[in-house]
Amino acid sequence: MPYEIITIAKKIVNCYIIHNEDSFIMVDSGFSFYRKAVNEALIDAGCRPGELKLVIITHGDTDHTGNCIFLREKYDAKIAVHPVEAKTLETGDMLINRKTRRSFLLRAGFAMSRLLMRGKFKADIFLADGEDLSPYGLNARVIHTPGHTIGSISILTAEGDFFCGDFLSNNKMPKVNSLVDDPAEMAASLSKMKSLDIRKIYPGHGQAFTMEEFLKNNG
Repeated sequence: MPYEIITIAKKIVNCYIIHNEDSFIMVDSGFSFYRKAVNEALIDAGCRPGELKLVIITHGDTDHTGNCIFLREKYDAKIAVHPVEAKTLETGDMLINRKTRRSFLLRAGFAMSRLLMRGKFKADIFLADGEDLSPYGLNARVIHTPGHTIGSISILTAEGDFFCGDFLSNNKMPKVNSLVDDPAEMAASLSKMKSLDIRKIYPGHGQAFTMEEFLKNNG
């Protein structure tokens, strides 16, 4: 079934609306102070309360989860995440599942997240590797891509669109995210990703890029 991808790009982080004839799905939700832009994008797309079937959170960092409570309350959306990330959502602690808890960048990010956090919450749905998303109106599957966090997931549609959260980024060029919690898991995720039939990649940070562009820059 054909769909439209609407990118909500505000400053440093992206979230995405996937709209087809039957439903709306979001991938990530941005910072809480992106709320006006997120809401306006949904309204402009024609989404009404009850029509946003799912908000898929690629991982539990605050720049991806900030509008989940709002989207649940206003649009009756279900919040979906990998089960390992549940503690992050419930505690608001971005470091709770990370090995590199003493990293300066992570500690600084955690301190900022506490300032920006707008409520802790529980997920409604847990998504496993390979899970089919067609029951929610999207011909796609979940790909577990740990490395940035242990529970990071990506979404691959049947058309080859790959929504990868913070697994890959494109701030200056397409590359693996430089903020890596587990290098071995990131390397395994990269190897898995290269075996998939991917056409275009939609990262959490930076502009979308093709698989060909990624391979040209990363081998």
